[in-house]
Amino acid sequence: MYVSLDWLKDFVEIPGNLDPKDLADELTLKTAETEGVMNDAEKFENMVVGHVTELHPHPNADKLKLAKVSIGKDSHQIVCGGKNLKEGMYVAVALPKSKVRWHGEGDLVTLEKAKIRGEESYGMICQSAEIGLDNPDEGPEDILDLSSQKPTPGTPLAELFGGDDTVIEFDNKSLTHRPDLWGHYGIAREIAAIKGFKFKELKPKFKAPAKGETVDVKIEDYDLCPRYCGLIINNIKVEDSPNWLKKRLKATGHGNHNNIVDVTNYVMTELGQPMHAFDKNYIKKGIVVRHAKKGEKITSLDGKKRELTQNMLVIADHEKPIAIAGIMGGENSEINSGTTSIILESANFNAASIRKTSTKLGVRTDAVQRFEKSLDPHMAQLAIERAAEIILDICPGSEIAGPMTDNEKFNKKPIKIKLDTDKTRSKIGVDISDKDIKKILESLEFEVSNGFEVTVPSFRSTKDVLIEDDLIEEVARIYGYENIPASLPMLPTKLPEENTERFKKHRARDLFSHSLGFDEVYNYSFYGINEIKNTLLSEEGHIKLLNYLSEDQTHMRTSLTPNLLKNLQLNIKYFDNVKLYEIGRTYKEIGEYFPLEEKFVGGAILQKGKTDEPFYEAKGAVEAFFEKFNI
Repeated sequence: MYVSLDWLKDFVEIPGNLDPKDLADELTLKTAETEGVMNDAEKFENMVVGHVTELHPHPNADKLKLAKVSIGKDSHQIVCGGKNLKEGMYVAVALPKSKVRWHGEGDLVTLEKAKIRGEESYGMICQSAEIGLDNPDEGPEDILDLSSQKPTPGTPLAELFGGDDTVIEFDNKSLTHRPDLWGHYGIAREIAAIKGFKFKELKPKFKAPAKGETVDVKIEDYDLCPRYCGLIINNIKVEDSPNWLKKRLKATGHGNHNNIVDVTNYVMTELGQPMHAFDKNYIKKGIVVRHAKKGEKITSLDGKKRELTQNMLVIADHEKPIAIAGIMGGENSEINSGTTSIILESANFNAASIRKTSTKLGVRTDAVQRFEKSLDPHMAQLAIERAAEIILDICPGSEIAGPMTDNEKFNKKPIKIKLDTDKTRSKIGVDISDKDIKKILESLEFEVSNGFEVTVPSFRSTKDVLIEDDLIEEVARIYGYENIPASLPMLPTKLPEENTERFKKHRARDLFSHSLGFDEVYNYSFYGINEIKNTLLSEEGHIKLLNYLSEDQTHMRTSLTPNLLKNLQLNIKYFDNVKLYEIGRTYKEIGEYFPLEEKFVGGAILQKGKTDEPFYEAKGAVEAFFEKFNI
């Protein structure tokens, strides 16, 4: 995830002399792993606009093509497998020595000139994700199409997408447990706590009229959708976004669509709360949040027709599904150049449901990444107010049609945890005062009473901070693990008591494996009724399993013999002489108390065509065992 330093300054007072790399290092130590700091133009180094002038099949690979690409004065051959690649297309070309992520995943890879299936390839024609951009309209095997911008071949991508901002890149995996950090607002709050800077709370200058047109919202399953906020805005003019908005989206890896869609992406990137906008003219009689019907289909915004199952949640009107909840909108209600009235959606969805639907459909969007982390339902209202504020600002003449609809049913009772400050000091290993503990927690927006009953803020209570140890961790990380002095544990030093059972096992293994030439076996502690009967054991005293795996594992063993005999039966097919032993426990029922567990060593010998010799060899093994253990 890319975070803009310029954007962060909207919410936290960062001094101009602070080195961004020092800030990133401190965030790595105290919050989440950062992968680098760069001027947002640096990530496009050695990347230019290319124009595909010729396209031919690859002679040695059906799915690859040979593209002749003009990059200004020069033209080069590049091997590419993009499904949407066509002659005349303007593309993003990563030249040798540029750094990309293969398919948008893993670490950055430095490109070199290469041969792909026997054909020269000078660089790479890139997908959006491979160069750190987001493009939800792009298919998984599509490459980035720049044709709509009509750029000049050879233009550095830094001019097309870059700027003068500084960007900190976070490792997404390290944010998994922190749903509040998937937007600039949460990161800014964290920086304020770590550095002691002033945090500026977001208070949108937005006020909906008390009366007017509202969105009719029905939720059929509050467990899967605990909150849905909707707002109608009229007199919309869909056009290009202002430069300041486009610049911030590009700096954080997002593409540009139009002013309305860009605002929803902007708010998601700012607050971590995904949003969606519908063309109101295509919505029939309000919104219904429901399960998909059997066999129901929807064409999503990426142009793919998707068949839904009854376990999936959809946003629908009274006729059809118009979005896959929390994942992607539908083509049948998308914002277009003719849109004049919109319905803004800001909702909260069950994390597990979103994850399952995303996996089933093979779709992973920015919205999925956030919803699957268990977002705070309280953020839905702030997000819709912020989006409305921006739309009213950049769309002169637009107006709110009426009050915001807020259909919700979720637990608003805050989590309260009693914190033992002595335990906190003991666990951290530092004599930190109660006053400093309280100051740290309050800097993270926890409320602390005089008796150290701590109220967890809603944005940290969905799955992150639930028990006392979570609070102790918060204190430790903000105090700074690097500030905790290293010391050896103050424990009494004494030799552990001798484990006689372990030594006996070692001696038995040494005798049977090394001296007598036996092979050790490890069997299950179960056998079946047939094994009991075949070895003439009594069923009495056996413990029968209620939930056994198979018919030959129905009872706990009272003897090692049945399984050892099965081992002989299996091995004599392959060997003329089989000598096996096992050290293990047996289990015997003794009334209403726990079973009696006893430790045994057992052996078995079988030789093909010989009758007396195994007996004498077994006798010798027993005598050697008695001698070894002084029996």
